[in-house]
Amino acid sequence: MDASAVVDPLRFRVLVPLEAASACLDRAIEAWNEQFARVWERLPLWAGIIAFPRTLPFQAVVEATRNVEDTLRHAPCEWWRVTARDVRSGVATLALKRSCGGTELHTMLVTLPDGRTDVFYPYLAVEDYTVRFPRDFQHPDGQVYRHAQDLRPGDGVRMEPAHVATVFLDSTGRRFEPIGMHPLAEWSRMRDVWRLIERTAPSLTALYGARAELVARRECWQSVDGGGCLAGERPGAIWPGRSWLTISPWAVRPLRLWARPPTMARLPGRSTGTSRCSKNGSVR
Repeated sequence: MDASAVVDPLRFRVLVPLEAASACLDRAIEAWNEQFARVWERLPLWAGIIAFPRTLPFQAVVEATRNVEDTLRHAPCEWWRVTARDVRSGVATLALKRSCGGTELHTMLVTLPDGRTDVFYPYLAVEDYTVRFPRDFQHPDGQVYRHAQDLRPGDGVRMEPAHVATVFLDSTGRRFEPIGMHPLAEWSRMRDVWRLIERTAPSLTALYGARAELVARRECWQSVDGGGCLAGERPGAIWPGRSWLTISPWAVRPLRLWARPPTMARLPGRSTGTSRCSKNGSVR
């Protein structure tokens, strides 16, 4: 643990084996959800994971950690849009659209244990500067706060979103590169998907092999020299706005990911020529 945690209780650093990092973050998210469920939109959890080999100079790791902390600390507030709201059994469920376009689903307790309405915690700052409901109140600076039960679809609410930042420090120079942040909810979704894949994949070796095959196919399709382009495509094109599902079924047929034939047959499009991707390396 870093000594700075002694003087700054809001910051905590811990050094663990890489295989334990995901579980540690999962436990931190679970504790945050339990203890800060009523104030999740104003007291966010910011988490960073820095992976590095043992031979890397530790000073570079410390500098990368400081960069991650600085990036997370200066993340701006965001305005999210309410798309749906439902209140049942003392719990308000909010469907929210993030400013980046993603969606999240959050629940907030709106009643106290004795059954009375909670008029302290479940308030959110809204874009509307007009008091419209009996429970609305306006701060002296003009900001209006609205109870979760009174929110309507289309309302804009201010958020201090929780983020996670990950860095793979395979070299000392990597610490100078821009750090990408992702919504914390995306981490939880990714972990849920990973657990589902672990239960269904024949083995982790086969799973990593399938991932490597997908990466290789993508590089083949997007190669600069045009060697992997499908017939009729411009060499080196990245095909903006198109997902890999628009590639013809013929091109992905050699990649066997234990999918049932009807699943592969539903891929849209038809082959307009012969794919030049290699047919070797099918994953079995």
